[in-house]
Amino acid sequence: NHIQGNHSATMTYGLHYDGVLVALMSFIKSRYDSQKQWELLRYCSLRGMNVVGGASKLFAAFRRDQNPDNVVSYCDLRWGSGGVYQQLGFKYSHTSNPNYFYFKRSGDTNKLYSRVQFQKHKLAEVLEEFDPSLTEWENMRTNGYDRIWDCGNSVWHWVNPMLPVAQV
Repeated sequence: NHIQGNHSATMTYGLHYDGVLVALMSFIKSRYDSQKQWELLRYCSLRGMNVVGGASKLFAAFRRDQNPDNVVSYCDLRWGSGGVYQQLGFKYSHTSNPNYFYFKRSGDTNKLYSRVQFQKHKLAEVLEEFDPSLTEWENMRTNGYDRIWDCGNSVWHWVNPMLPVAQV
């Protein structure tokens, strides 16, 4: 039910009500910041349901089980402002630059493709026409794609309050 879709996680926590999974929080080792131990990857609840205190309960269970030094998470600014991170004790760090997605100019223009799928070193395998002398963007346009930009991400950090000050 997450608006950004599913993602592989190494650690998941869920809340059940009458045998039904009503909220889920997932974690992985930090992908982009080597100074951060864990990344809170997704939090969502059952469609149409607001689980009051759900994020707090799940994050508390993760902290109890894993005793992390620190956690990072990213809020896609198209969909939210990061209020849940403030409630969980995260501190705002910064806002990243906008990212882009590709879409086909003809056909299903509602389907967005991650730019990661179309990094230049992958293009020869995924495009009908590929010219290594052209940029990624030029090759994509030649193959009928256009791009759309998002709003960037706010980046949030949580540091274990039980750490000695020297480690913070």
